[in-house]
Amino acid sequence: MIGKSALPRCWRNRKDLTTLPVVYTNQHKAWMDSIIFLDWFGTVFVPEVQRRQAADGITGPVVLILDNAPCHPDASILNDVEPGFSVMYMPPNCTSPIQPIDQGAIETMKRLYRRGLLAELLLNETNDGLDVTKFQKKLTVDDCSRLASKAWSQVKETTLARVWRKLLGEQHGEETPTPPSSPDGILEQLAAVNPAITPSDMTAWLQVDHADPGHGLMTDDEILQAARREDVEDEEEVDDPSPTSAASPAVSAAAAVVTGPSKEEALTGFDTVVKYLSTKSDQQSQYLLRQFNKLFTPLNNN
Repeated sequence: MIGKSALPRCWRNRKDLTTLPVVYTNQHKAWMDSIIFLDWFGTVFVPEVQRRQAADGITGPVVLILDNAPCHPDASILNDVEPGFSVMYMPPNCTSPIQPIDQGAIETMKRLYRRGLLAELLLNETNDGLDVTKFQKKLTVDDCSRLASKAWSQVKETTLARVWRKLLGEQHGEETPTPPSSPDGILEQLAAVNPAITPSDMTAWLQVDHADPGHGLMTDDEILQAARREDVEDEEEVDDPSPTSAASPAVSAAAAVVTGPSKEEALTGFDTVVKYLSTKSDQQSQYLLRQFNKLFTPLNNN
């Protein structure tokens, strides 16, 4: 899940975002980019597949099939992340094979998400009726992450299997039809919000983000700004922690007794590496820069 704020207000009291029901990161336009994808591939995809292989008692190479979205790094970069893991890109203009994925798994999840969103809205009905604007203003990133996680958990294995059968051109027996354009229950829920809603209105709402790819082309300056976390301020973003004050002479003297560099020396080293990586525009350097920035804040606060 990608948002604009590094730490949305609804999570400012959370000490660990890894316990969220989704994997959360941020980008100043809330887009997927090559830095985030590389980070996800190495820190989420690879470990999760390895855990699944260990649980199922299986071994062997792993291939991730990708489309040619501009937010995907070069295969040579991804293939160097972990031995036994590689990626394979589909040929350009492969709309027909990819369409079952969009219409099957992704569209099913989006519709389940919207159904959950409508259910939340109806639960917030008061004696004065439904106030959609008020509900929308109260909705937080935490609410959305919970709804997204629940929606994905409701996508059936048969739906995913059907996607692969269509992708591979296999037809085994009678196919379960693709989810209809008017899923059961959604029209009734919309009618409860506004009795004037028509089936065409519902279809337009379900497909409102159909043309949104979820990514964009970033300039070199935008990549550097994202990596440096110099994103535009968001109303939900929490102020950056205050910089650590300089150590007193007594603390410095005590630190000198300990084998190894002091905290101040370590922070200076971090800063030097970050400055160096900030001058590089290649994806590997930007990936390392993102990891260093993640480590810097907890080290600076300890």
